[in-house]
Amino acid sequence: MDDNQAIRSILKAHARRYPLMQAGDYLKLIHQSAFGPAHGRKPPADEVILTRLEQEARNLPRPVNQPHFEPLPLGYARVHLGPAIDAGIPIERIACAFACALHTAFDPDAGHRRYRALCEVLLDMAEAGELPIPPADVQAWVKTLASPPKPLSHSDTYRSAYQPHYRVLEAPRARMLIHSTHKGGSR
Repeated sequence: MDDNQAIRSILKAHARRYPLMQAGDYLKLIHQSAFGPAHGRKPPADEVILTRLEQEARNLPRPVNQPHFEPLPLGYARVHLGPAIDAGIPIERIACAFACALHTAFDPDAGHRRYRALCEVLLDMAEAGELPIPPADVQAWVKTLASPPKPLSHSDTYRSAYQPHYRVLEAPRARMLIHSTHKGGSR
């Protein structure tokens, strides 16, 4: 499967899992796929990452059938906090993986190129009726985004329906985090 087919496959999988996604939710997914967890900002100190994660974990909702790990296009993944913690992955390990991901070298120019290419794929899919969003909505969102594009929040509809709480990591790091616990790794 080439990159374009893989991207389309992942976007369709998200459309099936989250049928209430709006154009802005797709663009958030694309932004995360292009820029990873860093969003072009200076990362916070590791202890701040752990403190914020612990605070968020105190009242996590437990959406039904949410996976631990969810692939994004171009080598990133979302690690959903509730299922990961319920599976026995220590919050300190999640915080450490996220901190490592934030400190990984990133090329902003490459991120912008990936973002533009992914926006084109999203628009093509919307125009072809492959995704349940109006092409005009995608066009309107893309036109309003700054250059460089700023990270988006999920829509109110998405937040209400799916209660997202996750961290974006490189897919290999996310797989290693999930599988180390499932295979009897240290806790």
